[in-house]
Amino acid sequence: MSYLPRELAVPGTDLQVMYMNELYPVKVASTGAVFDPDDIRMKA
Repeated sequence: MSYLPRELAVPGTDLQVMYMNELYPVKVASTGAVFDPDDIRMKA
């Protein structure tokens, strides 16, 4: 999970993430909020 500038937050965009001084290839899978503070998302 990561925060991106709006212009990079496009599903399918290939990026690199640095973790512990190593670069890892990643792909934007989805956009939008991951947290539901108002508990309004539909539940199964």
